[in-house]
Amino acid sequence: QSTRPYSQVNVLNFTTSWTNGLAFNAVIHRHKPELFSWDNVTKMSPVERLEHAFSIAKNHLGIEK
Repeated sequence: QSTRPYSQVNVLNFTTSWTNGLAFNAVIHRHKPELFSWDNVTKMSPVERLEHAFSIAKNHLGIEK
């Protein structure tokens, strides 16, 4: 439900729905939108999006990879 406002994100399961990094970034952005621009994330490659999400999670939320 956290990702519903993000039209590009469609979480159907806990495997393939997370592979392009959009869902992970959407969950973070939904709760902490001040940390980054969603528009910038949508322009990144899947690998860049995943690296971005893990970096934000570690550096701003205290969640290790």
